[in-house]
Amino acid sequence: MNPGKIAIIVDSGCDVPNEYLEQYDIRVVRLKLIYGNHIYNDGVDITAEDVYDRYPEMPKTSTPNVYEVTQIVDQIRKDGYEKILGISISSGLSSTYSTMATALAQAEDMKTYMFDTKNISFGAGIWAIYAARRFENGADFDEVCAELERKIYDSHLGYYMDTLEWLKHGGRITPAIALVGKVLNLKPIISCDKNGIYYTVAKARGSQKALTKLVDLIAPPELAGKKYWIYAMHGRGKEFLDRAKEMVRERIPDVEFMPEKQITPSMACNTGPGLLGMGVLMLDDDTFPAKGIVAKSKEVFAEGMEKAKEATEKAAEAIKHQMEKVDMDEAKEKAREMSVKARETAGKMTEAVKQRMENVDVSEMKEKAKETAAKMTEKAKETIGHFTHPSDKQE
Repeated sequence: MNPGKIAIIVDSGCDVPNEYLEQYDIRVVRLKLIYGNHIYNDGVDITAEDVYDRYPEMPKTSTPNVYEVTQIVDQIRKDGYEKILGISISSGLSSTYSTMATALAQAEDMKTYMFDTKNISFGAGIWAIYAARRFENGADFDEVCAELERKIYDSHLGYYMDTLEWLKHGGRITPAIALVGKVLNLKPIISCDKNGIYYTVAKARGSQKALTKLVDLIAPPELAGKKYWIYAMHGRGKEFLDRAKEMVRERIPDVEFMPEKQITPSMACNTGPGLLGMGVLMLDDDTFPAKGIVAKSKEVFAEGMEKAKEATEKAAEAIKHQMEKVDMDEAKEKAREMSVKARETAGKMTEAVKQRMENVDVSEMKEKAKETAAKMTEKAKETIGHFTHPSDKQE
């Protein structure tokens, strides 16, 4: 137990390697995989290999419920911890964050904090290792929680995908896109944007070009000399992992990788075999090299803002052009004509009512007619009010 008696909870989608879970006593909330009537705990009684072997049968996934998280919190309390830091994959990709946050909020006798990483897999889980080491060295709970929020975009993760079939099967891309990708041998590299949503960072034709692109994004030569943690994970893609690590070593000879692992089953069922994930966490507020994945994200954002600005300017110009075509004198004249017609219509309606009243001999019917006339006259006044041009109103 660390000096501050601070426990850390992650969800299984954070992909934290077992050696770290054991070393820092990190507790795990398990996502669920569902095949028919069978429910499996993510990474416990089912593996990524099991998911690959059962294809094309695809599981459904579900998040843990509040009760399951509460049970873990109760055990943490019994174990003598006084504070809890919760860490989850992006709230933009899963409701696990809200579930964990709800459960932690109910632990009123303990100090808690829930961190939304805006990331996926070990791009999220690496924050648990960072926090655990800070707590182990005596860092204050509030201090570390503030650091996580400040450094949230210092964790950069990219995934190379060798096949698009699983994305197609899961409904994430259309069959047409999958077919084009297969014919052109396109290999996408995906990541999470600043809102924690998947986006395509780059595409390349062929595995070698795609792997090179991934390494360019995550481990450019400029990384040498900076303080960072770098890691690699795979989904039945060990050969890609080994090739990518060798490429990194050619650029940064003294690089040290964190322990590698195969991705969790809940990630495997969405991406398919031949997956390679590589990421880096910048330490001590070092700036990530400009050619990295965050720079690409900023470029995409900046490009979008520039396009939005251009569209706004074009719309403003179009409105100005249309306004120049409007003849204000003509518009005023039309308004006056409508006002005059409204008065004429009201007068005719009133006269017609009076004539009908004069022809009625029964007093009861006359009384009803008067009521009707009064209502119609009031309505006519309202009509005149709507159509009267300001210049026609009496002072």
